[in-house]
Amino acid sequence: MSVDLPVDRVVVLDGDFGTMAVEAGGYAMSVPGLTLREKVLVWLANDVCNGHLGVPYELHLTLGLQAGMSWQELREVLRHLAPYAGYPAVVQAFVRMREFADGADSTTSPSGDPAGEPPALPDDVDGDFAGWLRHQEESRWQRPLLTARERALLCVVVDVFHQTLGEPFRAHVEAAKAAGADEETLRNLLRLMSELGAGKVWQALAALNALAG
Repeated sequence: MSVDLPVDRVVVLDGDFGTMAVEAGGYAMSVPGLTLREKVLVWLANDVCNGHLGVPYELHLTLGLQAGMSWQELREVLRHLAPYAGYPAVVQAFVRMREFADGADSTTSPSGDPAGEPPALPDDVDGDFAGWLRHQEESRWQRPLLTARERALLCVVVDVFHQTLGEPFRAHVEAAKAAGADEETLRNLLRLMSELGAGKVWQALAALNALAG
């Protein structure tokens, strides 16, 4: 699929940095094993988790539209991210999206088949917290517009950005594998994220290696 990113908005900031950014973006676009749509989900999760809601967010929303996503699908990404990235961060992302989209598709109810089952929680998780999280997950993973694989990959991405690389990372990696993402897909996911924070990806690769035994 051919895409047309307005990279001039980055290049104009600083010529040398612009060249670096374009090179990094080219590497990300070349990472195999993930669809363009899945790559857009990674970039949007990064924007939300790290508060990058200016030019990067606009560029990634634009890329999502070019990849064939509707505004309602883009909104569903934010809904899914809420308990993982944090509700305050998602509120800000919705505010910015509304400004950018001028309210497009903001009241349409999603339709279609549900995604699938949420990740399993370990038995030793605090009961009250486990109940809250289970309710949060069941109200999302049973919604349409995103697949179970996409929802699981989004959770893995948030774990990397927040460095929650213990039990949450394990549960989400297992959910991703159950939804059809193999070990190489997960490694490609982390490679894709390299431009977004090399140190965090380094730590995540070590955690993935540990899970692989």
